[in-house]
Amino acid sequence: MEELHSIQMKILTKLLFNPSLRYTEMKPDKEMENNTFQFHLDNLLKSGLVRKEENQYILTKDGKKFALRIKAENSHLVVQAKIGVSMGCIRKMNGNTQVLVYTRLKHAYYGCQGFPAGKIEQGEAFLDAAKRELEEETGLTGNPELAGIIHYRIFNSDGTELLDDLLLFLCRFKDPTGELVSSHEGKYEWIDADELSIFITKLFQSKEWFMDEVKSIIDSKNQPKFIEKTYNDTQNF
Repeated sequence: MEELHSIQMKILTKLLFNPSLRYTEMKPDKEMENNTFQFHLDNLLKSGLVRKEENQYILTKDGKKFALRIKAENSHLVVQAKIGVSMGCIRKMNGNTQVLVYTRLKHAYYGCQGFPAGKIEQGEAFLDAAKRELEEETGLTGNPELAGIIHYRIFNSDGTELLDDLLLFLCRFKDPTGELVSSHEGKYEWIDADELSIFITKLFQSKEWFMDEVKSIIDSKNQPKFIEKTYNDTQNF
């Protein structure tokens, strides 16, 4: 559900801090006309966020879930980072370590290369999400291990506008099995680790950052680490 009218958000904020309220107690502004207030209260009742019990108004279960996203200081919804999984797959082939590289074939980030990634669905465990996304995207299956947590904040070229905010659980897959497939959304290729710096021509982030992630995937002895990066995008949006 998107952010509601500011008056409705203020009504919900009042109910957030009270078990129940009377009609007049919910008014964000005592000088507000009754017709205006009644209109917005009726919308909240119709949407199922608020219900009336005798002469009191309370938040419904859906109302409580929605109100959890409200920042009480200004009665606005909190917009949070997108949460996902990044799948770092490695295998041994003819004595060489190979890394699965994804080339994206849709906007934004068209033509960018790196690890395949996907969204975590609500209520889903992140390792389960990694297994599901890997199979859906590549046809491969395996058992993921947490290799790191990465927070990317991407701004426009002059740093004045936030374009994307990503929190990714970087997961390691050793020797995944199955038949590798690609789709119209992206291409997947096994590349020898010592040839990555030549093969990679356009990355989601810098080549240095990606190679650090590759090292984290290849060296399973490394403890999972938290990485936070901020960069300005000049070509993908």
